[in-house]
Amino acid sequence: MKSSEILGLLEEASGTRVFDTRRRTAENLLRSKEKRVESINGTIEEITPRVQSMKQQQEEYSKFVQAREGLAERTKFQIAYNFWFNLRSAEEKRNKSSTVLSNIEQRKKQLIEIPGQRDEANARLAQLSDAAQQPTEAIERLHNIENELRKEAAKSKT
Repeated sequence: MKSSEILGLLEEASGTRVFDTRRRTAENLLRSKEKRVESINGTIEEITPRVQSMKQQQEEYSKFVQAREGLAERTKFQIAYNFWFNLRSAEEKRNKSSTVLSNIEQRKKQLIEIPGQRDEANARLAQLSDAAQQPTEAIERLHNIENELRKEAAKSKT
């Protein structure tokens, strides 16, 4: 028998062979796990720059999205303000146009009334002319009487 066989029989008899087998299995497992860890660490080192680049891109994209949302909000506010301003302006113009239309109607009524007012004014002028001529005729008569009286007074002095 060889020495390795004898050693194997002794280990088996003492019960240490099972533990030794388990130890070797555990060591092999540990070595394979260490290789796997090294492989994973290599992969991590390989993808770390990519991850950092992606994080930076994500931050830039987040800023872009926030800016776009802010712009959209401001655009909506601007549209709402323009709508309100135009609505108010339209209301003011409607009020102004109704005022202008009522003024036009008043002017039309005044234009219709002007010929009647002119006729009334002409009639009043005629009355005033007649009334003005009556005192003039009376004054002329008085002047004529005065002149006759002066002539008679002059004749009586002579």
